[in-house]
Order: sequence, then structure tokens, then C-alpha cells
Amino acid sequence: MGFFIFLLIIIAVIVIWKKTSGNSSGEGDGFDYAKGYWDGYRAFGEKLQDHIAAGNTDDNSLRKLIDEGVSGPGAGHHTPDGQVNETVEQGLQEAAPTANADARSAAPLAVGRSQQQIIEDDERRSIRNMNALLYMASFLLVAAGAAFIAAAVPDTAKVFGLWLIVLAFYGVGLYLHNSQPKLRPAAVAFTGTGLALLPFAGIALDQYTAIGAAAAWLLTSVVGLVAYAVAALRLQNQVVSYLTLAFVLSLASSGVATAALPIMWYFVVIIGVSLLANVIATLNPDWLPKIFAEPVERTGQIVTPFALLASLALFDRLSVTDYQIVFSVATAHYLVVWIQTRLYLFESIARSLLHITVLLIAWDVVNGDGVQFGIVFLIAATLQAVYSLISVAITSDRKANESLWLAVALVLQFVSMAFWSPSEQVYQLAVMNLITVLVTSLVSAVYIRRSVFGSAGLVALAILPFIVGRDIIMPPLDWGWIVAYFIAVASTLLGLYYAWARRHSTEAQGFVSVGFISFLTIAGIIGVMLDSAGQSITFSILTVLLFAASYMLKQTALTAVAAGTLVVAVWAGMVTADVSSMWLAVVTGLISAGMVYAYQWLTVAESDTERQKILLYGTWIILGVTAITHLFASDIAVRTTAALIIVIAALTVAAEAYRRKDAQYGEVAAYVATFGMQRLVAVAWPELNLVFYAHWWAITVVVIAYLRHELIPRAVIAMGVITTITASYALLYGEGYSLLFLVEHLALLIAGFVYGKSWAVWWGVVAASAAVLYFLRDIAFLAFAFLGILLIGIVIWRLSKSNKAE
Repeated sequence: MGFFIFLLIIIAVIVIWKKTSGNSSGEGDGFDYAKGYWDGYRAFGEKLQDHIAAGNTDDNSLRKLIDEGVSGPGAGHHTPDGQVNETVEQGLQEAAPTANADARSAAPLAVGRSQQQIIEDDERRSIRNMNALLYMASFLLVAAGAAFIAAAVPDTAKVFGLWLIVLAFYGVGLYLHNSQPKLRPAAVAFTGTGLALLPFAGIALDQYTAIGAAAAWLLTSVVGLVAYAVAALRLQNQVVSYLTLAFVLSLASSGVATAALPIMWYFVVIIGVSLLANVIATLNPDWLPKIFAEPVERTGQIVTPFALLASLALFDRLSVTDYQIVFSVATAHYLVVWIQTRLYLFESIARSLLHITVLLIAWDVVNGDGVQFGIVFLIAATLQAVYSLISVAITSDRKANESLWLAVALVLQFVSMAFWSPSEQVYQLAVMNLITVLVTSLVSAVYIRRSVFGSAGLVALAILPFIVGRDIIMPPLDWGWIVAYFIAVASTLLGLYYAWARRHSTEAQGFVSVGFISFLTIAGIIGVMLDSAGQSITFSILTVLLFAASYMLKQTALTAVAAGTLVVAVWAGMVTADVSSMWLAVVTGLISAGMVYAYQWLTVAESDTERQKILLYGTWIILGVTAITHLFASDIAVRTTAALIIVIAALTVAAEAYRRKDAQYGEVAAYVATFGMQRLVAVAWPELNLVFYAHWWAITVVVIAYLRHELIPRAVIAMGVITTITASYALLYGEGYSLLFLVEHLALLIAGFVYGKSWAVWWGVVAASAAVLYFLRDIAFLAFAFLGILLIGIVIWRLSKSNKAE
């Protein structure tokens, strides 16, 4: 029933449209009358304005104008004034009953709008109404189709009804689109509804018939492809053209399903359709309508990646051969796309897919032999690098893009090292591999003009001597030869920096610098494995190279590293000289510090302040570590030497103070010398205790404070040290120290009184009082008397202070 209602509505719409179109082609009588009336009214007013502007306002002129308006131009009779008004009123009364309602409403508006605008507005309103009716018909038909399928009718009838609905929508939509341009919005909606219902019609064909799912899919795809293609060409709609290609893919896939081919063929035909479309677009673009040009170009870019990803997700159901076919077709597709667009992105994708395809074929051909596959893997990576280098040689514009490919190729070349372990010729293959990396790296650095590509070559150079020297050459080379190799490469890099890199980019300088430091570090690490003589020679050479590099590379921090390698070299030399273990560190420290300090004076002459500071601090660190680690050695001579080293360090500080005219350095020298001298005294007279050294420190502090004119704050510090140490010994060891404590603080009280220092007076009073109380601790009444006198004194002091304030 809904279908027939739909047909009735369509017929009604067409009839109403035809009728409306016919009426709109002419003009109604009411409209004609109203239009003529108001045109005449405006003409009369315009003539009257002209007469007034010309000054013709006498009775004869006005009556003549009125007569012309009533009887036409040239009328010879006159109409009285009252009759003129009656004529106007009569004209209005006659116009009212003869004009229809639309004319009456339109007549006053005609002054501001043309008749054509009124007609166009009515026509647009009518079109909207017609489209609304057609949309309602579409809704009714969809509802009718749903009700029909749900009804208790035979399955065949359901299928027939649904396909009839699809055909009705599709056919009516195309008919309206071609025959009634003003109904095209509704026509597009009808056609789109019919196209959208096609898949559901295909499902119904599968569910309610016995032809099978594959056949239903194939039949629906064929019908859908034809329907969508025709609709895309008729409607010139881009969305429909994309959906057409979707049905092309559906048709190809349904063909695979109908033929019951393996799952791999789904991916092959999907990618193959994109390949075929792009081939056609490349060979002769005129073969395809313009509406399909963009969908053909972009569909493959979307479908092919998804097909590849889907195939990877089903790796457990696909064999290596299946993947070979899938990736081969995908490679061909992107090659065609690159030929068509000449975009570097598609070239890169094609190169990647070709690389993977070659590896898949190789794995199948070598039957899983890891070594043979590794050879193909290395060759494929090298060919990628060669292709990039040739591309850069042809046009330098590709340099930035090919740099990434070269980096990937070098990484893949290193990865191929993992395939050699099962082979009996593992070391020979590894050397061949590393030489390939080395050549690729150096050539890339030259062509790309970026020294960073040489990093892979440096890594290869660092690995080669271990394989060649220790695994291939028999008997294996001594580690000393390998150390010599690394020192030679490091020296070469340093010379390369001086001769080339320092005049080039910062990148080149950084590359050579990092290479030099890396090879020198490896040489030092291996050098530790040598005997003492080899260590001494190795680290002596490293010291010289590091000092030289600190100037060439303009890296003063290398001076500190050189000082460290110098200590190692001297240590190894002392071991070679068979110095006893007791004196080994002491002698090493003295010799190393002496050499560093001597070199420091050379930098003073050169006014090299930064390097001079590093060497000076290095000297003090070497002397300090040597002395502190031996201050409490079991041997008296070693302890004495450690104390002398501290004094020597103080002398170097004093020399620096003199050179710089810096009192702070002089003060540090005095303190360090005091500590060293105390350690010498402690070795000679070990019975001296902390009270003696505390007074020594206090005297030193006071003397330095006096010399630097900072007596008071430092004297307080010195007195605090004496008070604390002496009081501690007085409490621990008896009256001798108590008497010393009392005498010293009485002296402090007297000095404070003489020099007018109240802090010294009160310090002496408090300390002396505490000492007296300590002496009288066994005589109770004397203690009480002293405390009473003390309280009276405090009260008197407070009263005297109050009187002064008043």
C-alpha cells in the first residue's frame, strides 16, 4: 500500500508542478488590472510634479492635465474638480472586486518590488513545497518497505519488494534529476536512498533466497557498480564516485569469494584494483571520466595500506609466498603512483616495499639459511645506500631526504652482523661487513657533506682491530699492538682536525673531536690490561696527546684529563722501577705534582689563565691526596714525608699568593703550613696533646688577624678554641689544666681592661669565676660566700648602670 501511496504522491506532485508552471508562464487578469492602475497613478503624479516645477499651476493648466489623465492626451473637455475625485474613488472601487487576493496584497508592494521578483518568490515557494512532498513520499516508501519485509509474506516476495523499492527510488530520482531541474534536491535524495538501500537488498538476497552468500555478494556488487557509476556520471557527485570505487573493490572481492580462492587473494585483488586504476590513469587519463580522476588517485592510497596492515594481522594464515605476492603487487602499485605523481613520499614507500619484497623472496629462496639471508640483507641495505648516493649526485635537492635513507641503510648494515654467528667464517664475514659499513659511511659523509655520517665508519674502525687482531690473525696479536692501533687512529684524527676540521663547520669539528676522544679512551682502557712498562708508555703517550689536543681542540678541560693520565703513567713507571709498595704512592704523588706544577709555570709565562688554574688545582689535589692518605702510615718516615708534602703544598700556595699579590692565598698558605708543621711536631713529639696544638692554632689565627687588620672577630674565634679545648682537658685530667685555664682567662681579663675591650673583660670574668668555683668545689662555705659576693656585685653593677641612664 505504501508503494502505491508513493506513486500517487509522485503523480500529484508532477501534475501540480505542471499546472503551476503553466500558470506562471502568463499573467492573471487581476494582476494586469492592478499593475496598469498603479502604473497610471504614478505617471499622473510624475506629470503633476513636472507642472509644479515649471510654474504651470494656474487653473487652466491643471484642468488640462486632469482631462488628459481621464480622457487621454489631447482631450478637449474639462472635468470639474469634484468629478476628478469621484473618478479616482470610482477607479479604486472598480479595482477592488476584480483583483484577486494575491493581487491586492501585491499591488502596494509593487512600488518597491518588480513583478518578476514576485513571480520568482512564488516559484521558489512552490518548489520547496514540491520537494517537501517528495521527501514525505520517500519516507512513506521506506516505511512501506520495512512493513512489507516484516509482514507475513513469502521470502521471494520480500526480496522482490525490496529490490522494487530500490529500483523505484533510484529510477524516480534519476528521472526527476534529468526532467525537473528545480526538483534536483529531492531527486538527489531519492537516488541516494536507492543507492544506500542496495547493500540491504543484497543481504535480503542472501537471507531469503538459496543462491548463497558469495553469489548474492557478486550479484549485488555488479548491480551496485553499474548503479553507482551511472549515478556518479548523471549527478556529477564526488561522494558517489568514491562509493563507485568501493563497489569496484567489492566486486573484485566477491569474485574471490565466489571462486573460493585463498584469503591471500582478497588482499591481492584489492591492491590490484588500485594498481589497475592507476595504470589506466597514467597511460591515458582521458579513458576515465573526470569525476573519477580524484577517487582513482586517492582510493589506492587509502586501500593499499589497509590491505597490507590487514595481511600482517593474519600472519598465522598466510605463508611467506603469500606475502611475496601481496608485497609485490603493493610495490607495483606505489611505483605506478610515483610515476603518476612524482612525489618523494610514494617513491620512498615503493623503495621500502621493494626492499621488504626482496627480503621475503630471499628468505624463501635460501630456505631459511640465516647466513645466506644475511648476505642478501647486507646487499639490499647497501643498494639502498647506493641509490641514495646516486640520487644526491644527480640532484642536490634530494640531499635532505636521502640523508634519512642513508642513515637507515647504515643501521641495516650493522644489523646484518647478527646473521654471521652460525657460519664457520663468522669473523671473515664480520670483517667484510664492517668494511662495507666503513666505505658506505665515508662515501656518504663526502657526498652528503655531513661528517656525522662518518660516525658509523668510526665504529667500524673501532671494532675491526679486535676481530682481525685477536680472532683472524694467528697467533693473536698482543694487546699492545691494538693499543698502538687506537693511538695511531686517534693521532690521525687529531692531525685531521688541525689540517681540515678547524677550518670547516662546527659539526665537522665536533665529529673529529668525538672520534679522537673515543679512540684515545679505548686505548686507555685497553692499556690498563698491559704490563707496567706498557702502561707507562701508553699513558705517557696519552698524556702528550691530551695536552696537545687541549690546545688544538681548544678544550682546556682536556688538561685536567692529561694530568690524570700523567699520574697513571708515573705510577706505572714507578712499578717498573720496582719502587716499594710503601713509597709507591708517595713518590708517584711527588713526581706527578712536580711535573704538573712545572708545566703550570709555563702556562703562567704564556698568560694562559684558564689552563694555569686547572694545573694549579691539579697540583694541590695530587699533593693533598698523597699527604692525607699517608698521614697515619705505620712507617715514621712515610708520615714525616706526608707532613713535608703538606708544607710543600703550603709553599706553592704562598708562591701563588706572592705572584697574585692576594692576601687570601697567603692566609690559606699559613694555615696549610701550620697544619703541616704540626704534623711534623706530632711525629717528633707524639706525647703533645690537643691543648698544645689549640694554643698554636690560636696564636696563628691572632697573628694572621693582626696582619690583616681583623683582630677582634678572629681573636674571639681563637679565644673560643682555647677556652673549649682547655676547659675540656681541665674537666677530664685535673688541676694542672684548671690552673692554666684560670691564668689564661685572668690574662684575658687584664688585657681587656687595659685595651678597653668589654667583651674580653666579661669573658675573663665569667671564665675566671668558673675556674675559681671549680677550685672551691670541695669547700662549701667559700663557694657560698663567693656566690653571695658575685650576686652583690651584679646588683651594684645593675644599679650603677641605672644611675647612668637617669
